Amino acid sequence: MKRWLVFVFGALVAASISSCGGGGGGSASGSSTETVTGSVVKSYVSGATITFYSLNSNGTRGNSLGSSTTGADGSFSVSLSSIPSTPFLAESSGGTYVDEVTAATEVLSNDDHLCAVLPGGTASAAITSLTHMACVRALVIAANGINLEAAVNSVNSGIAQQFNLTNIISVLPVDASNSGDNTTAALDARLYGIVLAGIAQEASTLGVSALDLTTALAEDASDGILDGLNNGAGITIPNSVITLSASAALTGLQNAIDAFLLSGNNQTNVTVTQVLTNAVTIGINTAGSMYTTSTVLPAWTYDVAGSAQISVAGGTAPYTCALSSGSLPTGLALNPDCTISGTVAGPGVMTIFSPFTVAISDSAAVPSVVDVSLYVTVIAPGPTITAVTSGSCYTGMECTVQIATASGGIPTLYFTSDTFANGTPPLGMIIDLNGNLTGTAPENERAYSFGVCVVDALGAQDCTTTSVEIVAPGVEIFDGSYTGNYSGTAIDPELGSASVSGTTSVTISNGVIVGSSDSGDVSGTVNAAGTVTMGVVASDCLATFSGSLSVSEQGVATGSGAWSCLISGGGSASGTWNIAR
Repeated sequence: MKRWLVFVFGALVAASISSCGGGGGGSASGSSTETVTGSVVKSYVSGATITFYSLNSNGTRGNSLGSSTTGADGSFSVSLSSIPSTPFLAESSGGTYVDEVTAATEVLSNDDHLCAVLPGGTASAAITSLTHMACVRALVIAANGINLEAAVNSVNSGIAQQFNLTNIISVLPVDASNSGDNTTAALDARLYGIVLAGIAQEASTLGVSALDLTTALAEDASDGILDGLNNGAGITIPNSVITLSASAALTGLQNAIDAFLLSGNNQTNVTVTQVLTNAVTIGINTAGSMYTTSTVLPAWTYDVAGSAQISVAGGTAPYTCALSSGSLPTGLALNPDCTISGTVAGPGVMTIFSPFTVAISDSAAVPSVVDVSLYVTVIAPGPTITAVTSGSCYTGMECTVQIATASGGIPTLYFTSDTFANGTPPLGMIIDLNGNLTGTAPENERAYSFGVCVVDALGAQDCTTTSVEIVAPGVEIFDGSYTGNYSGTAIDPELGSASVSGTTSVTISNGVIVGSSDSGDVSGTVNAAGTVTMGVVASDCLATFSGSLSVSEQGVATGSGAWSCLISGGGSASGTWNIAR
């Protein structure tokens, strides 16, 4: 029996999904025309099997839609005949990961699972400890007769609110202990990774595995409140005798996060973050109930005007918001239409202000009221990116060309591809950390337009669209400085034959060759096909050089050929030459 199914469905819908296959079974037929991508993070889980399933309206599992295996970075790409328009299930099984705190390699069995319930139409998703908690709760709600879509949306939003994250599905977390990946990760991805690292830190402190703690926290969430209980019953962390505390997901997790942030394992450059340490209601219990769909505020920027919307669904629209406790940072105001707007003044790198509570009321005759606790995070102004669109690369050849510059932000700035932009860099080429497009250009001539972002040390980013031309090489492909040598034999009617040799140094610019050799000045031309014609004016002859130049995919240019001349007095000389750039 799968570990996460045992406690979720043992008493609720055991008859429907008491085996791994669940209801329906089988694989979706038809050709694969759409793809769901994402990653499994606890930290990065490699070699895990990812399977997608349809869901029945009561949360029971339907048909298998497709499966794949995660790569070394936890990433997956699963082909489906079509992405469901209604909520569907993603589940990981097995795999290995390196713990963010202990650095130990953890090997998961086929019975070790993480899951996520995805809103219809989702094409990119994370599967994490937090999505697992939301998954367990959402399926319990649906099994109790709540509309599946409302169950999924309310739970995913509730878990995001509890852990002060903008979104637990669409944001792909970065491993908080991985210095390389944090270099180009956005702030939201870093904060998500920090919460996951906090779970690992707390598990290490308790002496249990992070997955076992995740399993217990998911059982805690299954009744809609993180209080260490499941419908009043205590929860024992699997494979241990430890009982989950009432504060494990609240102050316990916050303390673990604080410890991680102060440790050498933290590679995010973030030094402070905050989860809600009061338990919120996770998901709705009654059909038609009002619930928030976006309650975590995006980060404000110092001295820059901003606004955010608290979004609500269910109940009776329109909705009204009012401050019920605490206070907003100076410069911000809560409007009755549930928007928060204004400017926070002052210097700083990153500040998390004390939480405040907003009461949201609907327009029913007897209004429903939902209280939401919110944090405002303010960060220093981020970087500004500027596209460089004047560069070009030659077909089939290695190329490095600048495609963006940036200024501002918190040093050091790094560039990365914008995965959400329309258009991707040419196949075989990547954007490096310095804003260059590099790699081997495609064989076909065409213009490419693609997205590029700059990220600062705290994860603030700015993105734009840039472009590059892939063109066929012309004569300018040979431009540069060359050195080489020549050798051969001179024949004199009276003195006989003798060996001759020397060095050559030339510069080529737009097909024109100039330079010198041990025998005299060099001049000549090269055409776009690489055909070389050169002459050397020596004291006793005019030598003619012929041959060709070529350029490798790596941009290394070499030339070789033959030369000859008639020596005054009836003699002659001939031989070979070579040069390289």
